[in-house]
Amino acid sequence: MKNIRRDITNIKKKLKKKYSSVEDEVLFRSFFALVLEEYSFPESKVFQNILFDKEESDYLKYCISKIQIHDINLENMLGWIYQFFYEDTVVQEKLAQYYTERWIVEYIVDHSLDLFLSQNPERPLKTIKILDPCCGTGHFTFYIIDKMVDWYRKREGLEARDSLPIILQRNLFVIDTDQIALEIFKISLTQRLRILGLEACETGLQILNGDYLTAGFDQFFDLILGNPPYLENRKINKYLNKAMLKENFKAARGRFDLVSVFIEKSIGILKDKGVLGYIVPANILLNNNFAEIRQIMLNSCAISQVINLGEGVFSHVSMDMCMLILQKVSDDCRKKNWIFTKNLRQAENKKRELKDSSFKQIKQAYYYNTLKSVFDIHSSDQIFQLRSRIYEKYPLLKESCEIIAGIAPGNIRHKLLSDKKLDVRYVPVLEGKDIRRYGYQWQGTYLLNDRNVIDKHRGEYATFMREEFVLQPKLVIRQTADRFIAAYEDQNYYLLNTLYACLSRNENLKLKYILALLNSKLLNFLYYSLIHEAKKLFPQIKIYHIQNSPIKIENLGIQQHFIDFVNRIEYLNKEYNGQKSRQVSLEKEIAAQQKKLDRQVYQLFELTHREIEEIESIYTEI
Repeated sequence: MKNIRRDITNIKKKLKKKYSSVEDEVLFRSFFALVLEEYSFPESKVFQNILFDKEESDYLKYCISKIQIHDINLENMLGWIYQFFYEDTVVQEKLAQYYTERWIVEYIVDHSLDLFLSQNPERPLKTIKILDPCCGTGHFTFYIIDKMVDWYRKREGLEARDSLPIILQRNLFVIDTDQIALEIFKISLTQRLRILGLEACETGLQILNGDYLTAGFDQFFDLILGNPPYLENRKINKYLNKAMLKENFKAARGRFDLVSVFIEKSIGILKDKGVLGYIVPANILLNNNFAEIRQIMLNSCAISQVINLGEGVFSHVSMDMCMLILQKVSDDCRKKNWIFTKNLRQAENKKRELKDSSFKQIKQAYYYNTLKSVFDIHSSDQIFQLRSRIYEKYPLLKESCEIIAGIAPGNIRHKLLSDKKLDVRYVPVLEGKDIRRYGYQWQGTYLLNDRNVIDKHRGEYATFMREEFVLQPKLVIRQTADRFIAAYEDQNYYLLNTLYACLSRNENLKLKYILALLNSKLLNFLYYSLIHEAKKLFPQIKIYHIQNSPIKIENLGIQQHFIDFVNRIEYLNKEYNGQKSRQVSLEKEIAAQQKKLDRQVYQLFELTHREIEEIESIYTEI
């Protein structure tokens, strides 16, 4: 694949340099006409060479002939050429298209079809309806055709020449918004028919060039398979009608992604016992913005498989991806369902590990009790049960505390921040890097605490804190971290938005007691087990995660016992900063005090010895 990208990128650079004033689409249509000609594909009215003279055409066809396609068949090659030509362009951003590697396509189609057909062994093949809602150039569709040809051969003894017209006329439906991609698909399909001597066949394949999300269908489907577009929330307004999506889809809430509404739409037009197989961003498993679609999936489908593939699945896409296979079933079947999961985030060879590694099985019933219905594919039965017990038994921090983010300097950071106190309006401000557990060290940054410096007429913006979060004792919690890093602050420091401020609204709940809980292994493990931010480059703790931490409100005497630990660790931290000669011994003493405190928190929440052992074991890997 790297060779094709390199070759197409080089050709595109040369063409863009010479034809800099020509639109990408016009350039591509002329270039692609030469691709079709060089590889003897059927001609197309959509792709006509209107730019290049004979000499340049001959040179480009020579370049095209040298593209190293190796083991990629010509059908798929057309799709890859299309993707790489438009890579990093506005067109790709708008369509949110990323073409899927063959091994991923094979896995989703194989397992989805096998799941459906194994449960419907007597179902006539001709009655099965399969939809590819984001067909593109046909990477999924062509493999679906291949699989159905195999099934017709196994069940009915038909060869491809006889089964292909049936598949196209009776089994398969495709739709896409991208007219050019669909035209490439039609060309590839015509070529396949021609090879089988079926070029005169009226396929009857239902191909719709339109918006899947607004399209009306006069039937329901047995299988919906594909790679839906990934358009993040901030770009939806740019290219789509967000108001329409919010009006028509329950999943269109908050900072939703386009993939959420694709899944909701698909579930809505699946038949009973129908199967959905998609590859989607893996943040759908854990991120708060996907809570609504997770609940929709749980309340309508048995989740057959969840496989986290990690990063590197698509070129130029720096996000984890996962495969989801769901089956629309009754409530009783959902509650009894076992989910087959794999976590391949760290796998060096994902394709091999997908085939060779074993599944981890998880009860779907657990997901109904996780915070925001998180799809946790890591935890053991014991951890699921522990987490459920704690969250059911104990109140959440948000019930007794208020938490806000610090000052957001917006686009006037240069105005608001200084390393000098220029006048009386400048006040000391803490930021995330200043904070460690149980302590902080101001780095000399000042904030211009004057809202009047914001010039809205020039488009300037910034957000300040409420003064009550400055002028009284508070907890400060670092935002960029893979665990809670909190300290007690009572010197009236202002905070930047790389920190959160926490105030207790319950006079019987002391801040330093809360601090002991937040910095404990138990609460950090509970957070990690639901979020899995460890080892990410810039992990982010959200206010929501702090607010929904469980706490146990004890009498003031018991709280004081924990506060004494906090005071001791704070004292040791100050000694550590002031006595470099004793830093090694002080580090050991701080660690010993934290270990004792962790044991006290385990006892507070009534953990068993086995539960503690498992948490300690996992915590060493974080």
